[in-house]
Amino acid sequence: MPLAIANGHGQSAEAFIGAFKADYFAWYNMIGLLLQLFAVSRILHLVGVRYALFFLPGFTFFAYGAAAFFPVLAILRLVKIGENSLEYSLQDTTRHALFLVTSRVEKFVGKTAVDTIALRLGAIMAALMVWIGTANGWSTTIFAVINVGLSAVWIVFVVAIGTEHKRRSAEDEQQIEKEPIPSKA
Repeated sequence: MPLAIANGHGQSAEAFIGAFKADYFAWYNMIGLLLQLFAVSRILHLVGVRYALFFLPGFTFFAYGAAAFFPVLAILRLVKIGENSLEYSLQDTTRHALFLVTSRVEKFVGKTAVDTIALRLGAIMAALMVWIGTANGWSTTIFAVINVGLSAVWIVFVVAIGTEHKRRSAEDEQQIEKEPIPSKA
């Protein structure tokens, strides 16, 4: 497909792909930076960690839904720019903030497991799904519909994570209220 688009624009496939990827990375890095600088702290302050977790799965649910109906490169480019910008700004910050209400062991062992094993397993599963899909000739629409379904499952997990975070936050507040205030004697 890139060859057909490149030939239509009078350039080689390599030049088209290089320009496309450069433009894509420039946009998602710029939007991610702007979100990190001007939106993330405000979102976390206004809605809190639990509700901030809904931004990315909500975005992917609707964005891949649109991509399922309009599976063209321009739409998919916008979907991926938005997805990656949100992931590397708001989602990563929110994921790290979840560990603020955990024990010391959970912070160091659990966070390490999530940051290494869980993320890598997710990347492997995504690569496996792409390999299966391309080997079976799945269309872009099929991949988009699968992502809509996965986003719905993701939202269910976010609800469960938010419930646990709320419980742990309440425990932390109770613990803080019980601790005596140190005197400056």
